[in-house]
Amino acid sequence: MKRFWSLIGVLGVAAILVAAHIVRLPHEQLMVDFLDVGQGDAIFLTMPNGEQVLVDGGPGQTVLRELAEVMPFLDRKINLVVLTHPHADHVMGLVSVLERYEVGAILLTGAYYKNAIYEAFLKRVAKFEVPTYVAEGQVLQIGEADFEVLYPQESVAGQGF
Repeated sequence: MKRFWSLIGVLGVAAILVAAHIVRLPHEQLMVDFLDVGQGDAIFLTMPNGEQVLVDGGPGQTVLRELAEVMPFLDRKINLVVLTHPHADHVMGLVSVLERYEVGAILLTGAYYKNAIYEAFLKRVAKFEVPTYVAEGQVLQIGEADFEVLYPQESVAGQGF
């Protein structure tokens, strides 16, 4: 009988740990996760209302593993992806993100940099018909948070990078 209750206790703790990993409860404040993607950047923001923003994707598919750590298990939607500039160490991971997640919108600077990775990213944006916007010094409201675009202040669309 003692073994039975011990087994029930162990299963209960295991169930709590699994549930904690599957469901990430919303917080009352902005959550910022700096994802370890090696060289380059990937920052994941969770707004108090649950909306999610990914800034850059790093140089490879590591971003997928990192997102799995900070997003709820069954969540496959990212409200906004921001690409700060089209160099491979910022955009490469976003190619995989577009394949795995439903992305609500993409914010770009509009600067152009000719490389195969950026071209692959743009093809997937078109394939999945993701609405795309160009940043030009505006203030973006995402959930209850306001984000001011500090650069570029004016359009750099089509300019080489």
